[in-house]
Amino acid sequence: MKILHTADLHLGAPMRTHLPPREAKLRRDELMSVFSRLLQLARAEGCAAVIIAGDLFDNEAAASLLSSTVTNAIEEYGEIDFYYASGNHEGDGWIPSAPPKNLHIFGSTPSYFQKENVTFFGQSNEKKIDYDNIYLQKERINIMILHGAMDTETKISDLCNRQIDYCALGHYHTYAEKRIDARGIAVYAGCPAGRGFDELGEKGAVLIETGRDRLTHRFIPLSGRVLHRIEADISYARDLLHLFSICETAVSAAHAEDLVRLVLTGQRKSLPAPDTEAIRRHLGDRFYYLEVEDASTAAPDVTALARERTLCGEFVRTVLAESSLEDEEKMRILSLGLSALGAEENGGAIWS
Repeated sequence: MKILHTADLHLGAPMRTHLPPREAKLRRDELMSVFSRLLQLARAEGCAAVIIAGDLFDNEAAASLLSSTVTNAIEEYGEIDFYYASGNHEGDGWIPSAPPKNLHIFGSTPSYFQKENVTFFGQSNEKKIDYDNIYLQKERINIMILHGAMDTETKISDLCNRQIDYCALGHYHTYAEKRIDARGIAVYAGCPAGRGFDELGEKGAVLIETGRDRLTHRFIPLSGRVLHRIEADISYARDLLHLFSICETAVSAAHAEDLVRLVLTGQRKSLPAPDTEAIRRHLGDRFYYLEVEDASTAAPDVTALARERTLCGEFVRTVLAESSLEDEEKMRILSLGLSALGAEENGGAIWS
């Protein structure tokens, strides 16, 4: 049997925290497209079941608004059984009084659903599970479904020796896995699409395959767009054209359909504060969305510091006098040393 494990779609998310209004609206629409691609993937792979481990919707208002759209879509895929455990965002008010026959919902107490040689077991996000009172048969493939942080609400030690083959988790938005015991594994599917620059990298779902007595799984990338936070060290940028070149190299691995946050770092030796808008204009048409953040600082005025009769001044004079060091290496040592010494403002340079 093939089973698709997803979680944390956050349909209806406003997106306003991380993106401007236009891009936020487009990304909201794209989240629905990602849900559609999930269903298409499940059908194309011949999946008999789809696991939704919570936070299908971003909030209760979105759940109410999109309820019929989602339940109609589930009903259209009638050959697939959907196993849903609520998360901490959507509540259960969206669930219709007569849900589709292929939508199986875990309640506030443990529920068990059987399909072929697989037992789907789980509970909603409301309460901690009483693990001493769960009943799973050793000879079956047992899949647990839960929305919650494995290091708080649930611990790996709680799952040990419970005959669990696979614990399908939601809540964390990055794919991760951890061995439960010799038999089982716990897996966060992560979110299928990043919503902001706190959800970086490849996103997707997990395809599970069960045999007569074993289970395998693999991560499948799904989102058409990847979010990147990329740093560009502009310490030795000579002029604006050189700055453009450094930034172009930094973002070269990102693709045209991606969203990029470019962060300028380092201590500028030649340039004044960079014009982030000029960089955005220069690179902006290469990506779906680009923003540029300046986290660089001005390099220290070593000439002025070398004249001081202070510990910092003595340190600068010693480094500058060292003939075995190249100029670039001297500046690196001075930057690290002055930061450690706590030099604050001098000659327009600021240290923290």
